[in-house]
Amino acid sequence: MPNISDKAVGFKKEAETIINRLIYGSKERKVVLITGMGGLGKTTLTRRVYEEKKVAKHFDNSAWCTVSQEYDYKHLLNKIYSQVCGRGIEIGNVAEELRKCLIRRRYLIVLDDIWSVEAWEELNRVFPSCDNGSRIVLTSREESVVSDAKYICCLPFFTIDESWELFQVKLFKGNECPKELESIGKEISKKCGGLPLVIGLVAGLLVGVEESEQMWQEFFLTLNSYAEFREGIRSNDAIELSYKYLLDHLKPCLLYFAAFLEDERIEVSYLIKLWISEGFIDIKKERVEDTAEYCLNHLVGSNLVMISERKYDGGILSCIVHDLIHEFCLAKAKEENFLHIIKMEDKLNPTLEFTPHRISFHRYVGNEIPNELVAWNSSIHTLFGLPKGYHRL
Repeated sequence: MPNISDKAVGFKKEAETIINRLIYGSKERKVVLITGMGGLGKTTLTRRVYEEKKVAKHFDNSAWCTVSQEYDYKHLLNKIYSQVCGRGIEIGNVAEELRKCLIRRRYLIVLDDIWSVEAWEELNRVFPSCDNGSRIVLTSREESVVSDAKYICCLPFFTIDESWELFQVKLFKGNECPKELESIGKEISKKCGGLPLVIGLVAGLLVGVEESEQMWQEFFLTLNSYAEFREGIRSNDAIELSYKYLLDHLKPCLLYFAAFLEDERIEVSYLIKLWISEGFIDIKKERVEDTAEYCLNHLVGSNLVMISERKYDGGILSCIVHDLIHEFCLAKAKEENFLHIIKMEDKLNPTLEFTPHRISFHRYVGNEIPNELVAWNSSIHTLFGLPKGYHRL
């Protein structure tokens, strides 16, 4: 999901084509697949299409659901049901109830970030073919996840002009780039290889650099000094570099996103309480909650964290990290012994090969977090539990 204040850049033709595929054509239920490598902007494009007024007006009911690599089938159906029917469901066969709810309606269902053929086949059985113009949109890194798509949109890399336009949006937030910086700015944006995620991260690195031609030239030379960047910057390299140049007190704040599920929208007030309780926030300066919000705004300004929803006063209500950044946080948290993830299918091992500072239990079964792993003399000081079907927002 893009930062909600960002101007839409790129994929104008693709968006128009997808919108036409959704609204016009035969009445049979059709599947549209949007595919491309991670960081290319699949979710951003899909969100733009989904929120288009004429698309929203065309369908009786719409629902958006993020699937991800690890998903809870019943939880996903519950989420779709609540959006389509306007209420939750506590009892009964959710799949059957959802079918009944959809069968006489022209619906649009978005399944974002689907990873496997098995996941699609399991979910596909729920959506009825009513011959009334209903549509299902899937996004995936892999084209092979679905065989029955009537239209497949393989996203291209951004053009040089689109890269420069997005670079300015991310860096100047609606203001124009100073004329003396245009030439070197275009060279820097070209270095990002047409990947929107990389463009945003590199722009985030430039936020703290003085706006002068000399300093931007030095920044460009620094990028070129990395051997892996000479032929263009890859997503993982850009994330690693962004993390490297974060202030030390912000690094644990970012890594803490690994404790949550992939593609999860996180309530900021809840996140800030966790940061404070972990000791990440300096309590000697001003109001501690304000300091925590400053840290979050710094991560947003670096384009490492995205805004999902704002409050009425403009503050951030919820946030999310891109799945590639989430993957980086998981790997870095393990490497630095910062956090260990135990999934519901993992077998509990009383003798961990290492002793992390924190354990996050993902989708554990039952009301209590298993404590077999925690010895009395353990250095573990945080147990973080996400029960099965967990969803904060």
